[in-house]
Amino acid sequence: MHAIRTAPSPEAAARLGRMTQRLFPKLVRSDWDLVKIDIMRVAVWAKFEQHMSVRSLLLSTGDAELVEASPNDYVWGTGLDGTGKNLLGILLQSIRDELRRR
Repeated sequence: MHAIRTAPSPEAAARLGRMTQRLFPKLVRSDWDLVKIDIMRVAVWAKFEQHMSVRSLLLSTGDAELVEASPNDYVWGTGLDGTGKNLLGILLQSIRDELRRR
């Protein structure tokens, strides 16, 4: 969807994606919940392969736990009350480990 790709921020894109999923569920892959982590991994990996400054920043975090402290996202972040899955933080830690092994 063009509006999501051209959103002014990641938050706006996520908001549009959730709205689209609610209003037009047939536009969303039926297996989305099964593949979203792998798709995000490909996208995030590409970012760190293409931008050395961002890669260096990620590697500079050492062994720290990475947390997406988004109060509105309970899947990729920790949510308002900290009970979210933090899948983005976990994914970033995994990519950081892979980058170190290279």
